[in-house]
Amino acid sequence: MKKILLASLLVISVQTFAGGIRPLRSFPEEAVFMRAQALPMLILFTQEDCHFCETIKTEFLQPMQLSGDYESRVLLRQLPMDSYADMITPSGESMAASEFSHSYGVDFSPTVLLLDHAGTSLTEPLIGFSGTHYYGFYLEKRITAAVGQVKNR
Repeated sequence: MKKILLASLLVISVQTFAGGIRPLRSFPEEAVFMRAQALPMLILFTQEDCHFCETIKTEFLQPMQLSGDYESRVLLRQLPMDSYADMITPSGESMAASEFSHSYGVDFSPTVLLLDHAGTSLTEPLIGFSGTHYYGFYLEKRITAAVGQVKNR
C-alpha cells in the first residue's frame, strides 16, 4: 500500500501536462492521492474546437495551477468529452470518455464537476461560460464548497 501511495504521489504531484491541465485517464489512480490528501477533483469537460473551454483553461485553471495556491485544495484534470478513448471510471471499469461524461449528465462543454475520491459529485456542475467577470467567482464558490465537504469527512 505504501508503494502504491508513493508511486501515486510521484505521478500526481506534478499537475502539469505539456504546459496544461493533465487529462483524466484513471480515476482510481487519482483517488489514492485524493483520499490521502483529502482533496476533491475538479474535472473540466472539454470538446475539440471549444473556444470557451480554452478560455477557462488559460484564464482560470492554468493560473490556479501555476500559482501553487490550489495544490493543497483541489486536483485539476480535464476530460475531452467527445473522445472515444477509454478511461478508467471510479468503479474501475474501462469506459469511453464520452460515455463517462454522459454518466454524470454532462452533455455540454465547458462543464466543471467537482468529485470526491469515490466519484461522488460534491457541488452543482458549472455549465457553460458566463464571461471572465463572474466565472472566477462561481468557480471559486464551488471549489470552496467541495473542499469543505471533503475536509469534513
